[in-house]
Amino acid sequence: MSNKNQPLFGYVIGSAITLSAVLLTNAISGYSPFVNSIPPNEKVQSGYIAPSRLEVKCLDLDGNGAPETFLKIGDEMYSLREVEGKPVLSVYGTK
Repeated sequence: MSNKNQPLFGYVIGSAITLSAVLLTNAISGYSPFVNSIPPNEKVQSGYIAPSRLEVKCLDLDGNGAPETFLKIGDEMYSLREVEGKPVLSVYGTK
């Protein structure tokens, strides 16, 4: 390898080592920048719902071609809407 290629080689190797370290750390911690998830946590203040019991779904259940947002807590599904800039949860049921 010639001397003029050494800086490029060092940059490539350094970048590969850095990327490997970041990916390994993410794999160990369970973090992924590509997945929007709620971290599991069972110990929350009394009266609050543990994040591990929450699941957000985006489905077109009314068949109008536009998906609606739902929040599933345990076995119960709620529609999650915005009314006058504030979030509104309603028990979801079919008519």
